[in-house]
Amino acid sequence: MKHAILAILTEGPAYGLQLRGELMRRLPRERPINVGQVYSTLDRLVRDGFAEQRAQTDDGLPLYAVTDVGRELADSWLTTPMPDEQHPWETMLAQIAMAVSLPGRDADALLSAYETLWRDRLDDVRDDSPGQLAQRHLARAALAWLAELREVAPKPFAVSHKRPPRGRPRQ
Repeated sequence: MKHAILAILTEGPAYGLQLRGELMRRLPRERPINVGQVYSTLDRLVRDGFAEQRAQTDDGLPLYAVTDVGRELADSWLTTPMPDEQHPWETMLAQIAMAVSLPGRDADALLSAYETLWRDRLDDVRDDSPGQLAQRHLARAALAWLAELREVAPKPFAVSHKRPPRGRPRQ
């Protein structure tokens, strides 16, 4: 989540609930994102020097901005696959969904790099054991999704500045 938050902050300062809304709009999720998780991630990003609290909204919400080192990390994440042996599908989905949804980003290099990564994974399947069959199908699914994504060419969209209603976010 930290990389996705930093990627959104490259578009300009934002407050926690706004970031939650952008994550929900841009990332494929099975469950809603808890705004508390967003704020705890922001606290760690500030602590580690990747983000900073710059100002406040008119009604006192803290606005967070990406630092130069945070921008470098976000830019790297948006262009370079992060091989994740435990959750390769979810990691790829998050990176690509964010890269294709942000304005001014060229996701082609990331798509190409993931296509190479999944072709290599497919080539590494050596037998028909259940685990290897699962790896083969996952690699084929990833390659099919990447090809379809290229065909569809989703349009990027700007970060929303529309304020959500006060209170608990709707599920």
